[in-house]
Amino acid sequence: MKKATKDTLVSIIVPVHNAEKYLDDCISSLTEQTYAHIEIILVDDGSTDDSKNICSKWAMKDKRIVTLSQHNRGVSTARNHGLSKIRGDYVAFVDADDWVDKDYINSLLTEIKKTKADICICGYNRISGAVSEEFQNATTKINARDFFLGILRIQTGFGVCYCKIYRSDIAKKIAFNEKLVVGEDALYNLEISESVSKIAVIKPALYNYRVNNNSVVHSYDSNYDRKYLHSMEAAKAIIERHYKNDDEVSDSFSSYIAFHAMLVAVNFCCNPKTQHKIRSLKLTMSKQLFRFGIKNSRYRFFPKTKQVVLFSLKHRLYALCALLCSYRQRQNRTQGGQ
Repeated sequence: MKKATKDTLVSIIVPVHNAEKYLDDCISSLTEQTYAHIEIILVDDGSTDDSKNICSKWAMKDKRIVTLSQHNRGVSTARNHGLSKIRGDYVAFVDADDWVDKDYINSLLTEIKKTKADICICGYNRISGAVSEEFQNATTKINARDFFLGILRIQTGFGVCYCKIYRSDIAKKIAFNEKLVVGEDALYNLEISESVSKIAVIKPALYNYRVNNNSVVHSYDSNYDRKYLHSMEAAKAIIERHYKNDDEVSDSFSSYIAFHAMLVAVNFCCNPKTQHKIRSLKLTMSKQLFRFGIKNSRYRFFPKTKQVVLFSLKHRLYALCALLCSYRQRQNRTQGGQ
């Protein structure tokens, strides 16, 4: 791989909250990048474990590391804090329990400069216990509308903030929505799509995303449906502003809603704290936006396992849905996953 020119500074923002178990691995993978002209901004978000001390120790060892601290206000606030301090021409986001390939920054930077793109995206590995799944996209160049569609099609990796490098002047125009606790990555990218014209995509899976079973997505939350509805409504407002009469965007958004409705279904069905699973499912799926997404979503946007769950929700077979979700949960636990 040809190395990018050394005169370009790349900022890497890492929000940190109680990540002591994996934090050393994450930071080590950043300091060992083949492209060395980087600054690593570690934003401690009110950790109560040893994360803050780990950040400080690394900052003493490597002058490229900057540490910031704040009270526990969430990942969006931490990222916004980091964005306000960056000095780089480009910026990347890395989660504290993940790690990256040694050529991660060099590969993304080389491609974004070569193509004069606003964003460059690479593939990623999804690590769940002992199970690793690779996600790659074909190497290509796309426009803002294609990027927007990709964000709504979940497993492209377009909607997340990792596995990307952004032009800093564009990234700093958009703030992460600090009122959201789920779906904030996708909303940020939907909003940023308004300011970009060219996005480069490279195939290699250079980012390693570790499934965190203690995250908000994998922990039971009785308000989970409302949190996702807030996120979906915010995304809907952006769509109506720019793509109101675009049938392809509308189809993709329906499936985007359906995907998250299924996450809510799994959350409610797979936790012993839910005493009335079928009643909870009925109540959740009666929400207008969830019903719209389930009704209008296309099976082809989902893998076969999720198609069966989607079928059960489309036809209001809630007992079957609860059974499928419970089975899938047990299967994931056996494999070392959720």
